[in-house]
Parts: sequence; C-alpha cells; structure tokens
Amino acid sequence: MSKTSKTKRLLSVVLSTLLLISIFTIVPANAADTNKKTSSLQSGDFYYYVDEDDKTATITGYVGTDEKLVIPSTINGYTVTEIDNGAFGYYYDEDEDKEYDFDFIKSISIPDSVTVIGNNAFDGTGYYYDDDNWENGVLYIGKFLIKADNISGTYSIKQGTTVIADEAFYNDGYYDEDSDEYVYTDSELEGINIPDSVTHIGYSAFQKCSKLKDVTIPGSVKTIGEYAFAYCTNQIGRASCRERV
Repeated sequence: MSKTSKTKRLLSVVLSTLLLISIFTIVPANAADTNKKTSSLQSGDFYYYVDEDDKTATITGYVGTDEKLVIPSTINGYTVTEIDNGAFGYYYDEDEDKEYDFDFIKSISIPDSVTVIGNNAFDGTGYYYDDDNWENGVLYIGKFLIKADNISGTYSIKQGTTVIADEAFYNDGYYDEDSDEYVYTDSELEGINIPDSVTHIGYSAFQKCSKLKDVTIPGSVKTIGEYAFAYCTNQIGRASCRERV
C-alpha cells in the first residue's frame, strides 16, 4: 500500500471516530476571527474583507439594488471563496429604528470559487422567501445547499452539490408569543446521504440533529466546520467515510 493510500485510510478512520462522538473540529467556526483578515472594504456594490496570505476575499455585505444578484468570482484581484454570516440577511438597526433586507433580490448566482457559506447568508432576500425555490423543504442556490427546514427521515442531498452551508440543517426555532421567548426543537432527521460532489460541510450544519444515526461522508469532502454534528445525541449507528480515489 502506498504512503498516500495509508494517509487516506487513516483520515477515513479519524473522521469515522469523530462522527461517533458527534463533534467535528476540523476547521475554525469563523475564519474571520483570524488576525490575517483586513477590515471591511468596498468595491462597487459589495463589501468584503481579504486574506492577504492566500489572496482570497469574503463577501460581507451589499448596497446594490439588482433584482438578479451575481456574486463575482474575483474582486480587485482576490478570489471570492466565502460568503459571510448574514451578508444578505435581514437585520434591524436599533440606532436608526429601521429594518433592512434584500427582498428585491429574486435570483442569485454564486460562483464555483465559493467554498464556504455562513449562516443566514441569504435569509433577507426575496429568493429565500419564495416558496417556489424550496424543494421539499430544502433551499438550494445552484450547487450550494443553503437551508433545510424541518426535514424528517432520511434525506439525500442533490448530486452536484458542492457546499453545505453553515447551520443548514440546524433548526432555528420559533418565537412563542405566549412565553415571549424563542423555542428551539431538535431536528427529526435520521439519515443523510452526502454525494461525492460535496467538498465542504459547514459549521454546525447538523447541530442538534439528535435523531441522526446514519451518515455517509464521501472522500470528496475536504473541510468540515466546527460542531458540524454537535449534540447529535443519538448514537450514530452507521458512519461511513469513503476514501478519495
């Protein structure tokens, strides 16, 4: 057996072990916490920051008004690899007592260069709130799985998907008027089939999927966010990590 094959087999064993304890800590939860990032910059309608070490950019915000949002693959010579948490999300400015969202955005194009999508990255857009864009409770934007809403049983992610966004299968909970507080419920997801096109599983992607017991991770996966399977309290009975070819 070659040294490369041994390394791949060892990686598979390590990933399987991590699955059984339900918590992955392979990549940082938020790359923006590292000190090699710049402060926010602006180019055209996009806000972003850059990583000078690897010449990549993270989109952090948008001031445009286009109905068709096209995220660039490069910005000022930096390759766009990440969409930050809430970059196109709803938010409320307490100082101005004003709500901001992107409900005018009806379609979204994400370049293949993107490898990480933060939580709630697009939840302020009209695309997100258009029921016609959800496929059996799951929202995709091209090759990217953005959010899954209360999925039960076993779910097979679409072939061709490359990125599972942060907190994709994590239930956001709901506001209960009677108790005046948010109520969080565990997911009913029991199994997940991840195709061999996926390269990244996001931070807390399957957090609190307490009934999850059947997981298949293909060898195509290069990075897994922190807490991707945190609080999956049901012992995962079949954890498969296929080697890369």
